[in-house]
Amino acid sequence: MKKIRYLIVFALIMAFASSLSHAQDKIIDESIPALSYDTKLTKEEFYSKTREVKETPSGDEYLAYHVRLPQDWTEVSGRSPQSEDLSSKLLGEVVRFVSP
Repeated sequence: MKKIRYLIVFALIMAFASSLSHAQDKIIDESIPALSYDTKLTKEEFYSKTREVKETPSGDEYLAYHVRLPQDWTEVSGRSPQSEDLSSKLLGEVVRFVSP
């Protein structure tokens, strides 16, 4: 009988805790403004102010990326991901770029 009481108390605590979490999520969601997809640049202006970076580090297609970065951003030199054994890591830095 004691086990049933503990189970009921535990279930009530879990139900109460989950409702608080849901309410908190709603408050947070309402405080974040919606993203605006309006752009001030034309496609041509965007392409002229950015450069395309397309790489496949270590020859691994799963690490391949394709992005457009501002013209003045540079790749940080130092350790080269190609020289590392990336397969031994679950998460890791593939490349780093910095703005001026």
